[in-house]
Amino acid sequence: MSGWSYAPTNRAGCKGQCKQKIEKGAVRFGTEVDIGGHTNISYRNLKCVTAKQFANMNEKFGDLKSVPGFADLKEEDQKRVLEQASVASKAEEDAEAARQAEKDAKQAEKDAKVEAKARAKAEKAEAKAKAAAEKAKAKEEKAKAKAAADGPATKRAKTA
Repeated sequence: MSGWSYAPTNRAGCKGQCKQKIEKGAVRFGTEVDIGGHTNISYRNLKCVTAKQFANMNEKFGDLKSVPGFADLKEEDQKRVLEQASVASKAEEDAEAARQAEKDAKQAEKDAKVEAKARAKAEKAEAKAKAAAEKAKAKEEKAKAKAAADGPATKRAKTA
């Protein structure tokens, strides 16, 4: 059974993000886990309870006020629990927005690389075509020059 409680000692460690000892008297959330027939309770500091866990509590118990131990908390601690649900939800939204922004940035970087590669390929093809045109023009001019130089001599040879 999961539930809210006050830490009777400062021996339990938080299984959430902070991984620190839970101070005596601090609000904590405990989750029971069966491992090999033994029941183990993992605790989290209030600030380390995630949006997903709050959503699971709402799904399982109907609302946060129905979670075991909530009614035993002081009124100000009950308010803190409800506020933390909003904070955790906002943090999850911010994290999702950050992940999406990172994903978008990576996609934009990838698109820019593809575009740069295509542009470089087009420039290379254009330069190659220009070089081929210049080579053809030079060859044509050389042929004209040769024809001009050979032209009168060829006419003289034919008339003779």
